[in-house]
Parts: sequence; structure tokens; C-alpha cells
Amino acid sequence: MNKTALYVLAAGLVIAATATASPPITSTGANPAWAVGGSYGSGTQTISLLTAPSDQDLLVTDVVFSITGSGGSSSSCIAVVTLEDTNGNSLGAYRVASRDNVNYGGGITPSNISHSYRAGLPVPAGSTLEMTTNIGCGGFSYSVSGLHVQP
Repeated sequence: MNKTALYVLAAGLVIAATATASPPITSTGANPAWAVGGSYGSGTQTISLLTAPSDQDLLVTDVVFSITGSGGSSSSCIAVVTLEDTNGNSLGAYRVASRDNVNYGGGITPSNISHSYRAGLPVPAGSTLEMTTNIGCGGFSYSVSGLHVQP
């Protein structure tokens, strides 16, 4: 095979690979990243985390949830967490549990979930990302982040 034939073959492979590749997720704006976080105690709460602009979707790419036990008790603390949009779409459900080991010679043992999504959890343009928590005891902390993307 001569040199010209090799170049034509290489160019054909590049074109074929480009034609079959999936289109990339296209972010919007100069700084498409967003993040929200906070902490609170026990009870049931629904929090509006972020509203997608009317011309952009949100993509949840990372979540971190943690809970600590309550001092002086040997019982577990549990947090049930759900993420959904205001269109009624369930995006994720999580359960975080922790135990206070004070009565067993330890300290308060925190537990956490830290997860990065490869494709992300989509929140449609104009919809609000909501987090509902039901926390039995202790302290709960959260961080949710992602990108603004084109619909």
C-alpha cells in the first residue's frame, strides 16, 4: 500500500468515527455550573433547590448527603431523601443512616452518600428541582451541583 492510500484510509476512518459519535452535551453561558447546599435538623421538609431558566435545562451531576447521629443515644438516625422536578418526575431516592456510638466508646459516626452521575439527572427548562427529606434525628447536610445545558 502506498503513502497516498494510507492517508485516504486514515481520513476515511476519522470521518467514519466522527459521523457515528454521540453529540456532546452542550452547556450554556460562560459559567454553566451551579451548586446549592445547606444543612438542617430533623423533620420532614421540601426545599426548592433551583429553578431552570425557561430556555435552559438543568443537569444534576453530583450529590453529597450526610447525616450525624444525636449525642447520648444509641439509636440510628435515618434520612430519606428524594429529588424530583415540579413536573412530578422522580429523579432520585436515597437513604442515609448514621449511628451514635457515644454509648459504645466512640463518637458520633457520620454517614454520607457522595455520587457523580455520568449522564446526569435532567430537570426540564422552567421546572424547579425539589428535595424532600424525612429525617428522624441528628443533623443533615447536602450539596447538589450540576450544569445548565441546552434543551
